[in-house]
Amino acid sequence: MNAGKACDTLVDVLNASARGDRGIVLIDGSNEDRFVPYAELRSTALALLGRLRRAGAERGMEIVFQIEDNFAFLVLFWACQMGGMVPVPV
Repeated sequence: MNAGKACDTLVDVLNASARGDRGIVLIDGSNEDRFVPYAELRSTALALLGRLRRAGAERGMEIVFQIEDNFAFLVLFWACQMGGMVPVPV
């Protein structure tokens, strides 16, 4: 993260983390793992946020979703965070 500058929101944390080569390891139901760099997570979430906005989603809206795929879940969660939407997983 950026030394000397505090992160005020989760989005700030992801943005700061995306500058390096760090990431997250996702484990699926078959115990296979996948490393996802924060930069990839951020860019994929931004692309999805654009699609959500074009579909009419706005800041403050609740976005209800049920997704089994760990990566798709994270992407949608972060897209909602970046767009000021409220992710509601069921």
